[in-house]
Amino acid sequence: MQIDDRAEAIGMHRGVDLGIVGDAAAVSRAARDALAAMGPARRGYRSPEVAERVRSSRYWKDQPVERVEEPGYVDPAQLTNELDALVPMERTVVVDGGNVNCYPGAHLRVPDDAGFVLPLSFQAIGMGLASAVGAAIARRDRMTVLGVGDGSLLMAAAELETAARLGLGMLIVVYNDAAYGAEIHLFPDSTAEEQEIVRFPDTDIASVARGYGCDAVTVRSMDDIEPVRAWLESPRERPWWSTRRSLADPHGSWPLTTVPITSKRATEPSSYAETKEFPHEQHTSSPRTHADLIATPSRPRGSGRLGRSRPRCRVRRRRRTRKRR
Repeated sequence: MQIDDRAEAIGMHRGVDLGIVGDAAAVSRAARDALAAMGPARRGYRSPEVAERVRSSRYWKDQPVERVEEPGYVDPAQLTNELDALVPMERTVVVDGGNVNCYPGAHLRVPDDAGFVLPLSFQAIGMGLASAVGAAIARRDRMTVLGVGDGSLLMAAAELETAARLGLGMLIVVYNDAAYGAEIHLFPDSTAEEQEIVRFPDTDIASVARGYGCDAVTVRSMDDIEPVRAWLESPRERPWWSTRRSLADPHGSWPLTTVPITSKRATEPSSYAETKEFPHEQHTSSPRTHADLIATPSRPRGSGRLGRSRPRCRVRRRRRTRKRR
């Protein structure tokens, strides 16, 4: 339907089923009065019961998830929910790509739209840490929290030195499943030999982070996050890193789930892209995991602009002299 005060404008740019010539406000009032004259409004989907359901489960942390219980591993959704409750709400959440991005992307709340950074424009992983450094510099008044997989983080681990040197006070959560997990789940028919290309040995990412000047802890149970509480209550002079050990679950995280869901308007199963509703209950199986929690300093080391700690080096050039003949 198109309403316009010029008849020649009806259907000018696209086809319309109903064209009405008139003032938009006047036509809207007339339509409202006509609907009111038809009798009481029909009870639709927006009932008080639905409103209460939406209110009680507004956030993903409030929705039921089937936990994965296994010694030596933590459930990624449970850990992320716990960190969400600990970290101040004035935060910037940065989410790298890959199999695990649904956990920080869905379970970490943000104060506003400016508090969410998703660097997936190039459909590539490994850009989360650099983006988090930029976000932390731009908003020093907010704590930056990065959610990243082990494969993504190791692609750009050198930027940990930047975060530590600039004193950005970041919290980095590494969801460690010892693989490029997305490739494992997107290509389930691949052979064991082919999957060896995207699987890693068990890497001590926490030790790597400490080498760059960060504080770090490996989380294999929920009790292991206690040091994070102490760091949050401190001046946060060093970056904090949390690494979590993960074994890839056959179902993967929900962005990679291939089980089709039926939308309201269709009778045949639709794909993820076509689905109108994607209930959280679909995500019933989480990767078994341990996490590495990394913290970057919140105060610059040394002095100078942006906490530059290295002295400037002057290069002395040798003068070239022409030999006398």
